[in-house]
Amino acid sequence: MKKDRLYYCSILAASIVCLSVTGLESRAEWKSTGIRADWGGRDFACSQGSTPKLELCNAATRGLVAVCWQSRKTGECNNAVEWCTYKTVTLSTRPDGSAPGEVYTCN
Repeated sequence: MKKDRLYYCSILAASIVCLSVTGLESRAEWKSTGIRADWGGRDFACSQGSTPKLELCNAATRGLVAVCWQSRKTGECNNAVEWCTYKTVTLSTRPDGSAPGEVYTCN
């Protein structure tokens, strides 16, 4: 009886650990890289505000970058002054844009 209880407790503990680790691995989020850069074109979305929107970081966009500006009014992104653009490039892609902004990666 004691052996059975120990066996079931160890399975339960292992299951909880697996669920916790899986939950952490599946949640994607934007992280600041601490660098300023830009990539010309290759945008797939934009959002208003000085930081990337969490809903645009997911399994499909993991590894891609967002570039954000705090004071750049160009007429893009509904005439926003603070805005982010989301790129179909990774950090390993050489920057070739002309308007460096704060770079974030979807991790």
